[in-house]
Amino acid sequence: MAMMTLTYGQLPNFDAFELLFDAATADSGGTFSYNFMPNETDSDTAARYGIPPEGEVSARKLFGYLQGLVNGWEEDSDEEAGSMASSILSVLGIEWV
Repeated sequence: MAMMTLTYGQLPNFDAFELLFDAATADSGGTFSYNFMPNETDSDTAARYGIPPEGEVSARKLFGYLQGLVNGWEEDSDEEAGSMASSILSVLGIEWV
């Protein structure tokens, strides 16, 4: 269930994001782990935005990645970037509508 709902393409301010990040990552020591499968759309999208194919990141780093994805969606109409950002946000309890 979403703990925050935003208009598609919008990010919360960093303080609100960090609170949700901390709640979602409390069991993993405060880092967000991910792994994009090679030759998948997400892997290609991540590469376009300078996101490594796998890693463990802090709230600040993940927020930066999300800003890049959102900019790609807004400026270049990159649907895959928007979809990836939406998927990541949903894990943290943020829903785009």
